[in-house]
Formats: sequence, C-alpha cells, structure tokens
Amino acid sequence: MSNTGATYVYGILGSLYNSVPVTIESCINYGDIVLKQDWDSAAGISTYPDEFVTIKKCANYGTITAGTAYGICDSMGSMTDTCPPTSATIEDCANYGDISSNYFSAGITGRIGVMKRCINLGHITATYNAAPEGKNDSVRSIAYYVEHKSGLYYLVGDLAESNGIDEVVGAPLTLQEFSSQSNLKEFDFKTVWTMGKVNDNTVPVLGVPTEKTQACRSRFYQQMNYIIKYYFMQYIFTFYFGNFLPIGAQTEGFPPVGRYNKIIGV
Repeated sequence: MSNTGATYVYGILGSLYNSVPVTIESCINYGDIVLKQDWDSAAGISTYPDEFVTIKKCANYGTITAGTAYGICDSMGSMTDTCPPTSATIEDCANYGDISSNYFSAGITGRIGVMKRCINLGHITATYNAAPEGKNDSVRSIAYYVEHKSGLYYLVGDLAESNGIDEVVGAPLTLQEFSSQSNLKEFDFKTVWTMGKVNDNTVPVLGVPTEKTQACRSRFYQQMNYIIKYYFMQYIFTFYFGNFLPIGAQTEGFPPVGRYNKIIGV
C-alpha cells in the first residue's frame, strides 16, 4: 500500500476511541505500507490504543515506512512525551517486518502501559536524530517506553548499542537463541506460540494449531499407522505363505501356488 495523501494508515484497524473494553486478537498484516509525508503515521495492526484496549496474538510481516512507523500499533503520546501512557495492553505480539521513518520508529509501539511476551525481528531505522553523536533517540527495537513490561526480546545488534538515551526496553537475543524455546521462558509454546520459519530462520511465531486441526492430524496419523501395518503384514504373509488372498476374494483355485504350498507338498 502506497499513499501520498493519507495521514494515518494501519494494516488492520484505523480507529479505537471507545469507552468499553475492546480486544484486538489474532490479526496478521502481510502488506507493506508506504506513506510519503513527514507527518504521516503508520503501523502494521492498529492506531494507538486507549486505556480500554488490549492487543494480543497479532503479528506484522510487512515493511512499514512513514513519518512515524511502528510494527504493531501507533504510539499513545509522542516519543518525547513525559506523561505516563494509558493502561492499554499489548501481549503475545511479534514484528518481523522492517520499520523505517523520518522521525520515530519502533518494532512494537512507542509508548504503552503494559507489554508482555513480545518480540521484534525486524530492522528499525529513522533519519531524525537529536541525540549526541553515536546515539539515536528516535529508534527503538521494542518501544520507547513501557510502564509495566515482561518477556520482551529483540534481535541482537539491531539497536541495543545506539539507543543510549533511555533504558532499552527488552533484551537482545541472537537468531540462534531465538530458535530455542528455552530462551523465552515466559512464552506459552503449548497454546499460543510455536517455532516456524521466517526468512529461512527458525524463530517463534504465532499460530499453534487449533484443537480441531490437532484432532484431524491425530486421526490422519492413526489411519496412516493402520495402513502401514496392514501392508507390512500382507508383505510378511506373502513372503512366507505365498500370494495373499484378501477376505472376500475369489477362492477358485485356492490355495495358490506359493511357498506355503511347496512346504505342505501341494
């Protein structure tokens, strides 16, 4: 998606002004978003969430390019805002796309109240920088500020050394470390996460098979197991006793000439 006239563009949802609890769940964006103006804002999933919003089990795979750009949702307040963010929550979300902007960029969001079990494996860049030389205050691998956080990880070497202004949100992991579930102890790999391929790398992804899918797979494996055993026994019977005659087959001329017949002298 490329647009020179829009100001705000989001992969899934564009408006979140609510006075009742709202949950955005199991949404995935694969589309690239490109906005041309410096004041444009874009994110892979949604606009900025108010205090009643929870975003969970969502992922962005698309490249996001805008004046300010985020992998999951827009920021509640600017990157340089000093007031606390809302109590909105992001949990079990992932960004795999590259995020670039003229001003502020982050792998998940800018400012949020609560964030749990999120990962960023995209590359984050921004051209604006008001920080001292050798540091960058306009890019974050996960977020600029999170009030309550746990289980946040990003790809090592992306921004950890250059942030420098505030505490870096999250912990760095190498691709090899990302490929092991033991390095993400807070993550639920039974019902929420699994290991999958992204850009030929084995990393955590959302989308564990549903109970129905698992049941279908279980029945399929049971049937395959039965078929394999059936034909294996048929092979053994034929090898030792001659041609195999299925139940209900024509019995004229039975027993057929075979090893069994030779043994009994037929």
